Amino acid sequence: MESQYKQNIINSVSDLIHSLNSIENLSLDNVKDEKLIESFENIRGVIFKGISNIKHHIEILSTVAEWGRLNVSFFGETNAGKSTIIESLINGDGRSIGEGYKDFTKTVNKIAYKNINLMDMPGIEGREHKVIKNIHKSVNKSHVVFYVVGTNKEPEEQTISKIKNFLKDNVKVYSIINARGKPTIYKYKKELKDKNTLIVENRVREKFADLLDGNYAGNVVVNGYLSLLKNNRLEQRFKNDKEKAIGIFGNEHAIEKFSNIQDVNAIIDNLGNGKHDEIIISNTYKFLKSFGVILSKILREKKNFDSFIKETNSLTSKYLDDVESIILKYESEIHSSLDVNINRMRVELKKTINKIIDNGGGESSMKSELDTVKQKQSKKINEEITTLLSSMKDEIEEKIKEFKNRISLQTGFLNLNGDFNLESILESLEISFKYVLGQIVDVGLSVWGVVLVFAINPILGIVSGVLALSRKIWDWFFSDPDKRKREAKSKSAKKIDSLINDIEKKIKPDLERKLRKINSNTKKPVKQLQESMKGIKNISLSIDKKISEIKLSQSNLSLLLMKEFLGENIIFSYIDLQLSEAVAVGYSVNEKAKVYLKKKFRIKDINLYSSYTEWLSKAGSKKGTDIFIAKNEFDFRAVNAVSLCKESGIQFKIVTRSENI
Repeated sequence: MESQYKQNIINSVSDLIHSLNSIENLSLDNVKDEKLIESFENIRGVIFKGISNIKHHIEILSTVAEWGRLNVSFFGETNAGKSTIIESLINGDGRSIGEGYKDFTKTVNKIAYKNINLMDMPGIEGREHKVIKNIHKSVNKSHVVFYVVGTNKEPEEQTISKIKNFLKDNVKVYSIINARGKPTIYKYKKELKDKNTLIVENRVREKFADLLDGNYAGNVVVNGYLSLLKNNRLEQRFKNDKEKAIGIFGNEHAIEKFSNIQDVNAIIDNLGNGKHDEIIISNTYKFLKSFGVILSKILREKKNFDSFIKETNSLTSKYLDDVESIILKYESEIHSSLDVNINRMRVELKKTINKIIDNGGGESSMKSELDTVKQKQSKKINEEITTLLSSMKDEIEEKIKEFKNRISLQTGFLNLNGDFNLESILESLEISFKYVLGQIVDVGLSVWGVVLVFAINPILGIVSGVLALSRKIWDWFFSDPDKRKREAKSKSAKKIDSLINDIEKKIKPDLERKLRKINSNTKKPVKQLQESMKGIKNISLSIDKKISEIKLSQSNLSLLLMKEFLGENIIFSYIDLQLSEAVAVGYSVNEKAKVYLKKKFRIKDINLYSSYTEWLSKAGSKKGTDIFIAKNEFDFRAVNAVSLCKESGIQFKIVTRSENI
């Protein structure tokens, strides 16, 4: 049965590893520009590194975790007495015990004892960095840990932090206070637990319970050295102390009883009797804990990653809107300027020709006067349009700087550290931003000169057209003396109006096209960036899918474990080790079962329900058919988990927390 449970766990984990591998097939079809493709590949590489770490950790657990035999590890500070206690338990000769002035245990020693393995690990105080891999590997193999406190005071905060780091996989933990003292001190001291030892024991219990929650199973006080002296075959160096101990206590049985080692033996016997439960709970918890840590890390980083996507899209959208507003504003101003100047030219041309006609000037005089108008009006139009285009250029460039600065500020504000670090992502994007902003200036703004030339040339065409009229005006005036000035003025005025109207019909649409080209060229690289952000969005969606698959694996492992204890009728289960809470659906509410399971699973609370309807009515409330409002954080996570299980028939599109949480 145990082997079948192991196979079910391994199958579930293998499916997850296979699924995580598939993320490498993510397509970036939306990205077209080669430079952007290169930078986004860098981004994807950073994220995939994080997922690779996940796969590596899961693969280690699936291959290292011990299933066939219960492993009980002795863990603690250097020279705490771990080896001494183990030698006492196995009736050893003491050869593995150090001299007390150095960290004697350099490797992990596994000793078969009764129907379990005892594992003696190097100390975590001092130079444990030299054997850190062996310690981590042994903790991964461990189902139960005895943490040995080897002094007459509780562990210091630095040591507590190390314990928390090493014992992160939710194994059951007992503490052992190894009371120091050779036989002679007990000649007059008749109790193992003196006042100081009792104070230390209370503090150790408090600290470990606070550190390890429901995984802390209790404390035992022993004198490991005394208990060793009960053994029949000891190295010569222990003979003298054994004789003294027999002189004080009377016999080996009395030594053993006073040392209190029998309490440790009783715990080990009890563990051996229930080893099946301890193995599957401990090993399943290793995976559940690993998934929980992984999810927490991914969700934290992804929240910032998605915030980056959202903010970048918002910034680019605002930039595009701002540029369009600027160009529309100047388009209106250029039109107004042209209208004013063309009308002024219309008036000036008519006025000049009328004056020449009134004064009876000749053709050469008319050409000279019109050429003067041409120079004057060309200069004025040139100055006004140049000023407007220059102002437009300055405003757009200011928007470019603002865009760059806000992106830069966003990067600095987030200041992330993690497997897929946003700082690294933005370093990858630096090429893209330089490329984009360079294109705006180098390509977009270069067409302004075209607009300027275009705006002036048609105006000059008006003047040139009027100059071409000079011969006709001369003919009108002299070929028909009866009509003379009035008709010449009328004809020239109509011709001027016709020429100017034709030019206006052409210049305004063409001007709009040229400004649209500026608008397009100014926006094109940023739009390209915006389009390419869809590639990052695809990465985000793909990670969402992997997050869902990890959560589904959590639910599957929870269901396997719960079925092992409550039977095949369980249809859904979710165990959250971070919150120390669980739920199972398919089992009638039974307070005795709840008490049993809370103790067995070492969690603060477990809720049992006969159906999904019963559970969901207690877990929160529905809003329509697609939204569920959870009453607390655990139910929020659990309902999210059940929504991923297709077999449940429960697929809420949105699961949210109550505002009261």
